[in-house]
Amino acid sequence: VARLLAAETAKVAPTAEKLGWRVGCTLYSSNKFPFDEAVAKNASVGLRYAEGFTWQVLSKEHPKAKTDQALSPELRKLAKKVLADQGVKLVSTYCILGKDEAANRKMFEFAKDMGLEFVVAEPPLDALDMVEKLADEFQVCVAIHNHPKPSSTYWDPAVLAKACKGRSKRIGACADTGHWM
Repeated sequence: VARLLAAETAKVAPTAEKLGWRVGCTLYSSNKFPFDEAVAKNASVGLRYAEGFTWQVLSKEHPKAKTDQALSPELRKLAKKVLADQGVKLVSTYCILGKDEAANRKMFEFAKDMGLEFVVAEPPLDALDMVEKLADEFQVCVAIHNHPKPSSTYWDPAVLAKACKGRSKRIGACADTGHWM
């Protein structure tokens, strides 16, 4: 069954691109594996795009290195090589954005260096002005995610809509409709 699904995905993904869609998967779907293996799994089913997450181990050879803003320049090069070798573009990563501007700046610097278009996060409402400023400065979009009540500010779609209203085009939603259901 897995081989059949992989073959079908490999056929459909390029067709979707002709429509302007980029079909990918979150590497969290392979969260029991290090980054390099998760990227390979993504590629093995014909997917050329992926979303990372910042607590994933880079590789078995580097078990203490996580795919986050603390990743050294040398290991960032390794992560980029893994992606290039597999023909996968890391479009976004799930991360923590809080009230600490210096910490958030490091995350945006990492995102820019890794060529990410988006960071996916659940920033506090009172940090959105600062997050918006950084998104515009680094030209990296912020997709605000929702988790279910009570773990997320954005459990209610109205809260997320209000938080995004009137903001930069770089602030939007990464809506998990399953959580809203």
